[in-house]
Amino acid sequence: MRRFYVRIAVLLCMASILWACGDNMFETLGDDTSAAACRYETTKALDNKQYGAVLNSPCATALDRGAVYLGLAEFNVYDVIDRMIDANAQSNNAAQISTYLDALIANVSNAKFTNLYAAQAAYQGVLVTDPAYADADFYLDVVINPLIALANVKSVIDTDGLGDISACDINGNLIPDEADATACVLLDLGGAGCSAGVGATDGGAAIAALTNATVGTFTGYTGYTVTLNGVGTAACPAVFRNLTHTGVLVTTSSDMCSADAGATYQWNCPFETSPGTPVDIVTTLSSVLATAEASLGTLNIGIANSTVLDAIAELRADACGPDGVCTSNDLAAYLQTLSIN
Repeated sequence: MRRFYVRIAVLLCMASILWACGDNMFETLGDDTSAAACRYETTKALDNKQYGAVLNSPCATALDRGAVYLGLAEFNVYDVIDRMIDANAQSNNAAQISTYLDALIANVSNAKFTNLYAAQAAYQGVLVTDPAYADADFYLDVVINPLIALANVKSVIDTDGLGDISACDINGNLIPDEADATACVLLDLGGAGCSAGVGATDGGAAIAALTNATVGTFTGYTGYTVTLNGVGTAACPAVFRNLTHTGVLVTTSSDMCSADAGATYQWNCPFETSPGTPVDIVTTLSSVLATAEASLGTLNIGIANSTVLDAIAELRADACGPDGVCTSNDLAAYLQTLSIN
């Protein structure tokens, strides 16, 4: 019952974005002007998820386009708020991180990232012209940006692109192997070390760096290959690969790029916000969670503010440590709280 009231509070706050964007639908029905008719048709198309019609509408606003791109990324504000509430209600970190990375974030393709970043740009555009627009601020900092950060994290522990966190545990430490492998890379990048189990809690992963591996048309990346202890199978491999750029772990997608220079295997494609500019997962996570927490603290949306603020604050503390500033080692520790299903 509490979740119902929380959702109502949030959705009432967001109504001007998801529907008439400030207009009264019944007023437009009584207005015969072409501008009013255009707004009505655009609003109706958005409500019916006719996204192409909205993007082609001459009277679509930046708020309309932001909602479209979020929909094209296969997210909606109802589900995001529900999952935050679910995570906040969990009694341990393992259940909380599973809620975010399993229940909320599914398969992450380049198309999904492209649409999430397009939604981000749309709402940033609104705030450039109207910095006090609270609805746009909420949508950007509390919905879209955390989604981007969590999708970035999911991308590097779901290299097979299946969308779920697997129950594979060939090294027998009760942590999903894909989380072990990614944590190993993060530990190495963070200076803690992850070689033959030194500085790692993943049962003794061995790591080897492939300097400046060529990944299709992408250059300038370093590929990390992590081999876990235990016997791999077709369903539960022992070998995992992640990409780094200038010493940081970067976002990849479920899309596969062409083979490495030796043509022996493929890499997951890095997502780039512009040519040669990948996404630094740790920095992005740190900055967007800090901004989301600060934004929620200034919004007056009653019980929804309190519940979602608690979820954001707990996610930030768990993923980034007590100081709220994420490091590679912090994120490695967070991933190691995942447990096999």
